[in-house]
Amino acid sequence: MDPDPRYAVMMLLREVTTATDRYVERRGTARGLHRTHLHALAHVIDAARTDATMTPGRLASVLNLSAPATTALLDRLEAAGHVTRAPSTSDRRSTHVSATPSAIAMGRDLFGPLGTTMMAVVARYTDDEIAVVSRFLTDSVAAIDAATEG
Repeated sequence: MDPDPRYAVMMLLREVTTATDRYVERRGTARGLHRTHLHALAHVIDAARTDATMTPGRLASVLNLSAPATTALLDRLEAAGHVTRAPSTSDRRSTHVSATPSAIAMGRDLFGPLGTTMMAVVARYTDDEIAVVSRFLTDSVAAIDAATEG
């Protein structure tokens, strides 16, 4: 009996998650970074790409960390030369977090090989297929977020 294809997709999603976690663990550990450090750096860099401001509070929210844990994380990243913190020029109560050029270069070094490999996979699909996959992944993220909150 053939397995339900919907169940097979769920199992493949789990495999993708596990493979991604394995990649992040190996690459991060080789640089002395925990996955939380890498997730934090990714959010800080992504914020800069979209001209959004990253603050410690926003970072705590996206990483689901307490304020003290976020401060400790930022202290470690700053000590390692990966981020800087600076007071906001428009709000004295706020601090902006930015990735350093060396952190951005390290990110390219760590994730460039994965990006190249994944772009080769994506290139094998038609635009219509990419649209379906994109819709599925967007819906999946929303469902996971809803389950997390629920």
